[in-house]
Amino acid sequence: MSLSDSSLFSKIKLRANAEELAGSFPALLIKAEQIAATIDVGQHGRKRAGTGEDFWQFKPYSTGDETSEIDWRQSAKRGEIFIRQKEQESSETAWFWINQDDTMHFQSSLAAYNKIEYANLLTLVLCILLNRADENFGILGEMETAGHGLSHLEKVAHTLPSARDKAPSQAGESTHAKAKSKFLLISDFLLDIAKLQKEISAISSEKSDGIIIHLADPAEVDLPYSGRVYFQDMQGRPAAEFKQVENIRNDYHSAYSKHQNNLKNLAVRFGWQYVFVRTDRKIAETVIELYNLIHEGR
Repeated sequence: MSLSDSSLFSKIKLRANAEELAGSFPALLIKAEQIAATIDVGQHGRKRAGTGEDFWQFKPYSTGDETSEIDWRQSAKRGEIFIRQKEQESSETAWFWINQDDTMHFQSSLAAYNKIEYANLLTLVLCILLNRADENFGILGEMETAGHGLSHLEKVAHTLPSARDKAPSQAGESTHAKAKSKFLLISDFLLDIAKLQKEISAISSEKSDGIIIHLADPAEVDLPYSGRVYFQDMQGRPAAEFKQVENIRNDYHSAYSKHQNNLKNLAVRFGWQYVFVRTDRKIAETVIELYNLIHEGR
């Protein structure tokens, strides 16, 4: 962990201690920072000066700098010549969307988190890593603009548990997602594929792409039950009963595999990536895979 990362963790802990009595500081952020502190992705993705449109920083004028880049107002304030640097255009903004359907709250004894908890923690750890690289991130539909910094991280941590259930296209309507955005859709995707195709079509463009992050509880994948089993929906209502559930296991696996292939094919159709994640997988491993995919091709 670098000095800057340690400093961020110290700030988070100090703020947490100060706000603990008020109960306003999200424990989610502390847990996410503990996981992020074990991950080193180097300088991958850090912002640099370039030819983009967004302001990055002021820098003292030196030999070789263009005189057209001199910011005369800042130079007058500081008593020496400064130039205005812009951000390199390769920088992308990561927009996260997390499905809030009832099925996302399912958790078997084989997983440490339910799917919504895993998704929230995964998102926040990724945001911490993006923040280390001074890159912008936001929650689709819950934030109008993306950003970075400790205060923005806190905003994300407060937003995630109270996020409203919106379709990606509805969420995109209330968000100012610029070109070169990376959309990360996190869900168990127990929904109609044709509907999902329309949603992705509505938010994607030539200058944006995304990742379909398919979460599943290990019990949903393996169906590790035997004998007579009663299944209920997420409201506790009877849904199905099998006298010998192992008799349907092969057919179930075939149906689930078909569902995965449909999602993979949909991702390919839009030039997106597909990542399948069981919720018994270590969050740090999933974070590293996704962080590298976010920066792939830069």
